[in-house]
Amino acid sequence: MYCPYCGRRMSLIDGVFACVAGDMPFSRRMHAVLSERFPVHRPRPPGVEVGRLLTRWFCPGCGIPLDRELRCSACRLSILDQMFALVERHPHRSV
Repeated sequence: MYCPYCGRRMSLIDGVFACVAGDMPFSRRMHAVLSERFPVHRPRPPGVEVGRLLTRWFCPGCGIPLDRELRCSACRLSILDQMFALVERHPHRSV
């Protein structure tokens, strides 16, 4: 799974995904929601720039930047309905 904030590969820590670079573990609920929605984790295409920008979000399954509707151009899945929980309950350190 890729971090929706910075696009880096997340680690499984204590049974939930966490972005080590951003010091951001998912809650068990967010882990379950995104694991169910993005069951297939694709390798990120070469040349994709990762890192935290306020105007860019990443696909948790593909690791590529999302479009303006927060939909992935590769798998066509979206995180739009999870934005409140991501922003309010899962703070990510700037990296």
